[in-house]
Amino acid sequence: MPQRPGARPPPELVRAGLVGAAAVGAVAVGTVAFFWATTRSTPSVAPSAARPAAQVVGRVDLESGTAAPPVQATLVVYAYALDGPRQPLAVLKRQLAGASFPLDFKLDDALAPNPAYRLSQAVQLVVGARLGTAEGIVAQPGDWLAAPQTVPLGAHGVRLVLRPPAAALATSAASAPSAAARR
Repeated sequence: MPQRPGARPPPELVRAGLVGAAAVGAVAVGTVAFFWATTRSTPSVAPSAARPAAQVVGRVDLESGTAAPPVQATLVVYAYALDGPRQPLAVLKRQLAGASFPLDFKLDDALAPNPAYRLSQAVQLVVGARLGTAEGIVAQPGDWLAAPQTVPLGAHGVRLVLRPPAAALATSAASAPSAAARR
């Protein structure tokens, strides 16, 4: 006897976990019955309790003994996947008019510049920071830079230390003889 789609599956199949309660149907052909149903799907992502939090938390500080950074500067803290393109997965920009260091940061999916590339999609991350007058992600000459660090997703206590622009350039320019001295 044919049954219509949407009919309830036999209770023994439901108890065995072989079918779900939705999209069930059956048809009888001669003495053979064919059942079809959507089965319970296995989640493609591990439960949130088993996964680390999709964030990286840390602090940005200045290298000890350095002069004060520019007054009107922008701090940019970024993260990208260790394995993959250098597409930023999270970018935090903060105007620092009169702010003092150290500054705490938290990178998460809400800071993704492109929703197709999110922090939660990576396992290992490269996290870095720069401080300068430009608001872009890419470092510019004269920026203070923190060495990038490789950290796992969910890392806490990441410490980024900003170092002033290369003092070697200023030192070499100051020690070079002037045009008047070479005459």
